[in-house]
This record gives sequence, structure tokens and C-alpha cells, in this order.
Amino acid sequence: MQQADREFLKTGKALLLVAFGLALGLVVAYIWPWPTVVIQAKNKDWVDIATALGTVGAVVVSLGLATAELRRRGQEGADRASLVAAQISPTLNDFVVRQTDFCVAMQFPTIPQGDLITVSRLVDWATTQRTFAVTSDQLIALSPLPNRCAFRLARGLSLFDLTLREIADEWGAYQGTLYCLGEDEVKKIRGMMAVPFSLLVIAARECERAASPVSAVPTPEELYARPAH
Repeated sequence: MQQADREFLKTGKALLLVAFGLALGLVVAYIWPWPTVVIQAKNKDWVDIATALGTVGAVVVSLGLATAELRRRGQEGADRASLVAAQISPTLNDFVVRQTDFCVAMQFPTIPQGDLITVSRLVDWATTQRTFAVTSDQLIALSPLPNRCAFRLARGLSLFDLTLREIADEWGAYQGTLYCLGEDEVKKIRGMMAVPFSLLVIAARECERAASPVSAVPTPEELYARPAH
């Protein structure tokens, strides 16, 4: 929806709420027992009564406008989150898939025979992998997504980089040798990778869900600008 359309709808809602407030004041004036009031309070200032009726309308209008503004901001936040998710989802999914391949290899380090994971292979992987940049503005835009997607994405990328440095520092001295990882070392590395990998998997899933409405494959009508039947 264009900004002009949103402003038009916002103005229209405000006018409708004003009209509703005035109508409510007229209804109160119509059903109020005026003769009883006149008898019981002949000296009452009727300006105060009129002011009270106007206050009722003003309160209704204010509540309506505040509710409409909250809904508008919520919708804009959801739209922005979907757009940012559509932007980073392909890169995040590709990153998770590449790390999944290595994690699967770590699950079966001695199968098949002769394909043992050497330290050189591990260190090469740790030194060549790089996470991708996500700005703070993008993370803020993703904050409305469920499962704390923005937090998991930021935390997962940070922990993943830290884990890569730890792997390179701990086993870097064996790079270039045929030294193979022992079972305990494989378990240790799998444990180090488990938390950042799981965080990124959840973030990728939530981004994919949020991006699906806006990143669907274009239809032929959309692609060739033909009117839909």
C-alpha cells in the first residue's frame, strides 16, 4: 500500500471517528432526562453539560485514533519484517545448508573407510568459512518475527564466528599433517557447533516463513504483465 493511500485511509478513519463521537453525544442528549435535571439543578451551568457531552465524543475519537495508529504501526512492522526476511533468507538458507553438510560429515567421521576427517581438513574448513553481515537495522526490522528470530540470528552468527576461531586456534598447529581427529575430539567439535548451528536453523526457518508471502514465484500474468482472468 502506498504512503498516500495510507494517509487517505488514516484521514478517513479520523473523520468517521469524529462523526461517531458527535453522534454519540447527540444520542446522550436525546435520551438524557432533561426535565428531571432542570428541576433538580435549576442553577446548573449548561455550558458544563455541553462540555461533558463534547468530552465524551473527544474521548471516543482519541481512543479510536490511538487504536488505529497502533494497528497501522503493527502492520508496517510486519511488512518491513517480511521484506527484510525476503532479502536475507536466501543467503541464510544457503549458509545453513553448507554447514549442515559439514555437520553430517562430523556425525560419521570414519564412514566410509579412508575418508577420515583430518585436522587439516577441519582447520581448512574453519578458516575458509565466513558468516554474512546482518546490519542492526535489519535485526531491528526482524524483531516482530516469532521465536525471537532476530536474537537467534544475531547470537548464532556471533557464536559461529567465535567457534571457528576457537577451532583454528586449538587445532591450527596440526594443519598440513595427516593427524586424524579422535572420537573425543569429534564429539567436542560437534558440541561446540551445536548451539550456534541450532540458533541459525531456527532463524532461517522463521525468515523463510515470513518471506514466503512476498517472495513467491511470479505467475505468468505477473511476469508478462498480462491481466489475470
